[in-house]
Amino acid sequence: MNEIQELATVVRENKTITSLKLRDAANGSEELDTLAESLATALSKRKGKITSLDLTNNKKLLPVGGLYNAIKTSFILRDIILDKIGLSLNGVKELADALKL
Repeated sequence: MNEIQELATVVRENKTITSLKLRDAANGSEELDTLAESLATALSKRKGKITSLDLTNNKKLLPVGGLYNAIKTSFILRDIILDKIGLSLNGVKELADALKL
């Protein structure tokens, strides 16, 4: 198991993480889908406690539908940092839809 897979497992299973900084985590590896799915799971579970998420400089992590849906349905996520993520216009529209209250 590589580092991204290990991180994905921890994020998916840990119920006490409140703040997660994933700056520069996206390096183009195939495991990023797994990480994005794990984030989606962690954000969408009512038992999850992630209130702050930093995805700075992760150009290939955010444009994943499941993660957008998790952001949209998260009841406790309060802070999300998206500096230098390089979203396309379509990605910006999807994210805007996800962030609507």
